[in-house]
Amino acid sequence: MLGHDTEFGQMECLKLITTNTFMEKRIGYLGLTQLFHEKSEVLMMATHRIKSDLNSSSNYIISLALIALSEVCTTEMCRELVQDVLKIMHSGSSFVKKKVIHIYIT
Repeated sequence: MLGHDTEFGQMECLKLITTNTFMEKRIGYLGLTQLFHEKSEVLMMATHRIKSDLNSSSNYIISLALIALSEVCTTEMCRELVQDVLKIMHSGSSFVKKKVIHIYIT
């Protein structure tokens, strides 16, 4: 965002990722990866939602959370979510395992 203030859209992104529809979650996670940075004050609020999406039954929702995690993960988020990611890596489908490997590469 070229150094511009992005607080105007961060809460809207959090609202979108808490919805139940895939398309709204997708837009919310896209906004999360674009508007949030590691010093965002509301980023830790997104950690709980990412954690619940990592435990979802839908592979597509899990992959959205994993991709967003690979883009904006901080050390605190990593400590909080590492067990969930490792659980997915060992017991998830091959589609989701590819997304987990993407996290470890980036």
